[in-house]
Amino acid sequence: MDLLLTHGYFLNEDPKELQIMKPYVPLGILYLASHLRTKGFAVEVFDTTFASRQELFDVLRSTPPAVLGVYANLMTRPNVAQILRVARERGVSVEEAQAAIALLKARGIQTGMFLMWGYRGEEMSDIEATVEHVKRCEPDTVPTTAAYPIKGTPYFEEVASSVVKPKAWAESSDRDYRIRGRHSRRYYQSADQLLRSEYALAHAVSHNGDSPDAAIIAELGNKITEARQGLEATCTEVEA
Repeated sequence: MDLLLTHGYFLNEDPKELQIMKPYVPLGILYLASHLRTKGFAVEVFDTTFASRQELFDVLRSTPPAVLGVYANLMTRPNVAQILRVARERGVSVEEAQAAIALLKARGIQTGMFLMWGYRGEEMSDIEATVEHVKRCEPDTVPTTAAYPIKGTPYFEEVASSVVKPKAWAESSDRDYRIRGRHSRRYYQSADQLLRSEYALAHAVSHNGDSPDAAIIAELGNKITEARQGLEATCTEVEA
C-alpha cells in the first residue's frame, strides 16, 4: 500500500449526530483516492465514520502505509493529532521522506513540505541538515513556522511547563503560544531566509545548465550571507 487516506471523525463519539444519523460521506477523500489511483498509486481509504479509534490504530500498527494522508478540521484536530501520534510510533527516516516525494514527483503530482523550527534540542546543524534535505527533495512548496504546542499532542506535554500565552484565551490561538527559553522569532525568520535562499540558489544552478543568471546568483548569495549573519546575531535572543 503506497498511501492510506483517512480522517478523524468518529460517529460513535458524536452524541448529536447519533440522534440525527445523517453523517456525511467523505467525498473529498474518495475523489483524491480516485485521482491518485489514475496516477498508478496503490491507495486505500479508511473511513473512520463508522469505525473506532482502536480499529484505525490497529491498521496503522499492523500494516503501516508508506504515506498517510489525514483530513482535518477544527472539530477533528485533536483526534487527528492522536492518529498522527500513533502513525509516528514506527518512525519515518529522512530517506523514506525523500523516496516518498520522489515517487509523487515521478507521477506528476506536486509536492510540499511543511517544516517546523524550534523543537527542543535543535541546533544549527539541524537547520543546515534541513536545508540540505529540502534541496535534495525539491518540493513545489515549503511553508514553515515555529513549532507551536497543540493540546493533546506529545509536544504540548513536553513543553507544558514552559508555555507562555501572551493574550487572553478568547483572543488567541495555539499559534500565539511562546516557549520560555526558546530562540526568538527573529532567529527563525533568519532560518527561513537561509532555507529559501539556499533552495532558490540550488534550483537556479541545477535548472539553468551552464549559464545561470549571474545577477540572481549574486543576489541569492548575499541573502544567504545576510541570513547566516542574522542567525548568529540573534542566537542568544529568546521569545519568552
